[in-house]
Amino acid sequence: MQVPTIIALRDKVVPVVDAAIKPEQVDMSVTLKDGRKVHKYIEHGIGSREAPMTNANLETKFVGLAEGILATQQIHELIDLCLGVEKLPNAAAIAKAAIPT
Repeated sequence: MQVPTIIALRDKVVPVVDAAIKPEQVDMSVTLKDGRKVHKYIEHGIGSREAPMTNANLETKFVGLAEGILATQQIHELIDLCLGVEKLPNAAAIAKAAIPT
């Protein structure tokens, strides 16, 4: 998607790889227009082993990713199938339910 404000922001970002930062961590600094610096460090991001996603987190993320690809009703049916996977005769039902209609 080519949204001008997002492109402008992206052009201001300077990523720096730091081998000391683990994959589940975030260490971010932002310099504001007025010169102030804001720093945020997250030891264990949501979705890491130490801070696993809740079912609500997973549902929110899945809905956001699936919107525009699957119909709303299909998204929620697929979530229900995944949450009840142990009751399914086989996991193929999930794959079939994920096919865009």
